[in-house]
Amino acid sequence: MYNYHRVADLFPPMNAEDFERLKHDICAHGLREPVVRYQGAVVDGRHRLQICEELGIEPHFKDFHGDESDLLPFVISMNLARRHLTVGQRAALGAKVEAYLSRFTKARQLAGLKRSAAQTVPANLPERWNEEDFEGEAREEAGRRVHVSGRSISDYKALEAQAPELAAEVARGGLTLYRGRTLANGHVNDEPELTPPLAPEPPPPRLLKKNAMLTASWIWPEPVEALVKSRMRGYSLNVCSGACDLGDVRVDLNPRKPGVIKADMRDLPFPDESFETVISDPPWRVNWFDRWRPFFELVRVCKVGGQIIFNSYYVPWSKQVKMTELYVRQDERFANASILSMFERVANR
Repeated sequence: MYNYHRVADLFPPMNAEDFERLKHDICAHGLREPVVRYQGAVVDGRHRLQICEELGIEPHFKDFHGDESDLLPFVISMNLARRHLTVGQRAALGAKVEAYLSRFTKARQLAGLKRSAAQTVPANLPERWNEEDFEGEAREEAGRRVHVSGRSISDYKALEAQAPELAAEVARGGLTLYRGRTLANGHVNDEPELTPPLAPEPPPPRLLKKNAMLTASWIWPEPVEALVKSRMRGYSLNVCSGACDLGDVRVDLNPRKPGVIKADMRDLPFPDESFETVISDPPWRVNWFDRWRPFFELVRVCKVGGQIIFNSYYVPWSKQVKMTELYVRQDERFANASILSMFERVANR
């Protein structure tokens, strides 16, 4: 029987598919990454340890050398890149990290008060001692560490207090955070699930010949893709990327190509203001309830001064953007018109 440090419980259990993949690798190649312990307690490698016990393999260990306050960044760095966590799972992780950090934050601020005060901090703390300050600092620090906004962590904690069973499903990755909050508030019909984009049927040969300029991308004809590419700058994100190769980071609800991150466009797994350019051609077969939130997510992850390039049959809007260009085109491949609108992200107002 092994002892587990509390930091080992921060990350959610590995899903069955990933667990079996890791088990197959250890069975074939042995335990390549040792289990890490701190003062005799396991801090990293509980799944590897479980697999070794199932396979009858003798595990090997290494000790973590450092202070207990150094354990958290170590465990996060070891696991965050390995695990494909949704925004909701990151928010749940952030809530745990916040609780873990809070005691270090309080100890640090207490020390600061003692250094700055001419006398010992009294038992009854002065008015400047604000418990919410501790929580806010720990929450923002937790968000930075797990790459999610402090707002998402607060939303998850509110959901956990309101509907623990829904919060548990979010933490398992079976429900988006936004969907969980919607269900908890009783607005079930306000949040229909997005239909994954369908693979397009190949156009008839006559249309292919007539539109020889069309590329393999089902999103844009070649001239439009070239126009978008000419407008892109800096670190870029392509949401609902489909078969398109544009963008340093590509996201789709139903990835068709290697390297594409599976994510819901309404709940993107990136911190605020992460990209200089954000492009998107979202699914058209959604009702009006789904139009506003995806665009707000695009705005959220776009840096102030960055640009958003959006293609659909309508022009979205937000108080945090200003329009810079707009094109209306007839698309013979789909026999309808589409609108390519470009925006600059401006400061919150």
